[in-house]
Amino acid sequence: MPQTKKHHYVPRFLLSHFANEREAIDVFQFSKDRFRPSVGFKSQCQEKNFYGNDGVLEDAFQKLESPASSIIKKMIAGDLTKIEFDDLQLLRHFMLYQTARTKIAAKEAAALLNSSMMGYLKTVPMLQKIERELGPDFDPAIFDQGYFKIEAPQFAALEVAINSIPAFLDLDMKILISKGDVNFIISDGPVVRCNQFAEFKTNNFGKGGTRGYAVKGLQVFMPISPRLCIALYDGDTYRCGSPKKPWVQIGKKDCILLNCLQALHADECLYKATDGPSLDELRSYVQFRNEQIGTFMPSTTLSQEYSKGNGKMGQLIMTSIPDAFTYRQFSFMEVSEQNPYARYEFLPPRSSRLVQDMQKHQSEIKVKHSALSQLSKD
Repeated sequence: MPQTKKHHYVPRFLLSHFANEREAIDVFQFSKDRFRPSVGFKSQCQEKNFYGNDGVLEDAFQKLESPASSIIKKMIAGDLTKIEFDDLQLLRHFMLYQTARTKIAAKEAAALLNSSMMGYLKTVPMLQKIERELGPDFDPAIFDQGYFKIEAPQFAALEVAINSIPAFLDLDMKILISKGDVNFIISDGPVVRCNQFAEFKTNNFGKGGTRGYAVKGLQVFMPISPRLCIALYDGDTYRCGSPKKPWVQIGKKDCILLNCLQALHADECLYKATDGPSLDELRSYVQFRNEQIGTFMPSTTLSQEYSKGNGKMGQLIMTSIPDAFTYRQFSFMEVSEQNPYARYEFLPPRSSRLVQDMQKHQSEIKVKHSALSQLSKD
């Protein structure tokens, strides 16, 4: 009989760097609008059998967490120049999977799948026939009100991440060091993505798709202690600090903006050190979240019909979640890209080479999956 086990979707070692010597951390809970001081961190960000009953995924995550924890401890200890290339690549892997393994990632995946399936229903010939037959009695809003129950959407989020490994390995990395005026907070969705290159373009890429793993201008942030945050970014689009140093110091306004992003992309809770930002500061981050959270509604659009070349017509279903914008710029990361991409309706991939790498990677995954499926049948 499968054993029930509590799976942590944010590793305890990550939260531990925000806890005091009594293993306590301050918590702000959105749904109850409640601040809870000095709560034990080990009981946070967990759910029974979140990754299934067999324990395979949980064990795999723990194997990645152990070396990642050691590397992050070195960073916090100040050994920023002694981190090897392979260690940095491992951290990129860790951040990618951490992006996809949380409850908020599962909710986003479920929302996107729902929107896609309702969009698909609009293209089904039988339903189109019903629409023609009912005429004015047919209410197309039914497609926007429907809901499919998605079982274990966290696996869909993780599948996308697995297929996107080359995209995260392609990003540059810097360690952001707070000057001390404001400390970093963390949330139950600790790896946040944004794209300020897209945000400040006049043609407004905000229709969605600006936070995709392979898109141009992607920025990714994960706080690892009250003073340190790891930044991944598109090195062909931004300049960040000195190319000779693996770190950059950042000031109060930038720390506040990064904390706002933690609040914006969290699911239910914010966490801070017991001697960290005040309750008033936390509430300002929550207010920022509340002002924008309604923009995260997924939408699906259908392309014009096109010929498939076999006598049949087809349509593309395009689903995305509009990206909530901060309307503020980081002072430590400057846009260096000169191409305005004015004629682009959607953001392009960072490079054709990356597209080829991802296609090759996904083909290799399919081959391995096919071989494993064949072995299971034999």
